[in-house]
Amino acid sequence: MELQERLADDDHVQAVEQFISQADHQTLDDAYRGTGSQPFRPERLLAMVMVLILQGIRSPAKWAVHAKNDDRCKLVGRGNQPSRTTLHNCRDRAAKFIEAFHTQMIQDAIQEQHIKEEVELFAPVPERKGSKGRRTDRGQVQITADEFAWQESSCSLRCPVGHLMRQVSRSKDPRADGRHVIELRFEQDESRCASCELADRCLAPGSRRRTVRRLEDQSLMDAQKEKMNSEAGLASGRQRQMRIERRYGDSKKHRGGGELHGRGLTRATAETGLMVVAQNCLTLYLLVKRARTKQT
Repeated sequence: MELQERLADDDHVQAVEQFISQADHQTLDDAYRGTGSQPFRPERLLAMVMVLILQGIRSPAKWAVHAKNDDRCKLVGRGNQPSRTTLHNCRDRAAKFIEAFHTQMIQDAIQEQHIKEEVELFAPVPERKGSKGRRTDRGQVQITADEFAWQESSCSLRCPVGHLMRQVSRSKDPRADGRHVIELRFEQDESRCASCELADRCLAPGSRRRTVRRLEDQSLMDAQKEKMNSEAGLASGRQRQMRIERRYGDSKKHRGGGELHGRGLTRATAETGLMVVAQNCLTLYLLVKRARTKQT
């Protein structure tokens, strides 16, 4: 029996072949443009890599070995046997196109109604600065930032006894990937803090006035926090264990997601991106396959 006939029903092969045939190769070709000779077609290299990742093989060094012996690789690679260096370069170049490939995959799936476009965010909210409270000079737990009332209409902050606090700064707080959020800093007058009945619980050790930091869009996070404490939010937490966490477990156990095989952020991004695309490629393929089976 020919190799193609023998692997005609192989989900890994068919999922990858379908993805490669539908993908826009322009971004992939651009990643290889101007790099000298091209003895292998980039889309065939990518197909071989995805098939191997679906088998839990994530190391480019091992890709070269399996490319010569693995029947799935022989089929999707059209008999090519790339070298170890070629496959290492393929992994590194993936950082240039893998995000675009994944975006296209999801957009196509939505357009073809394989998945729904309506998305409702259920995600835990990180703790705000000062939300837990420190110990005061007298050993009491400090009044937290959450106990300071935000006035949406005037964009002002009131302390627990009702006094307005003045905004003293507005600065950028850096986040990952060059992003930032706007942080507002509020202070209370020393005279009010000195005569306040809550000073023992409110002021930090060595401080004569209370300072509170708040994100400019903190109201969105506060609304999300309330949502997560609702019945629907608590239900989503239980669903996360059954759906989301299983995907993480699958990537670690079956796709070799427990370790990386290259140094630096670029290579880590490329390797992780390849795994995500391969995993979602198979998921969408099986989703459509099951839907068609039910129809028949």
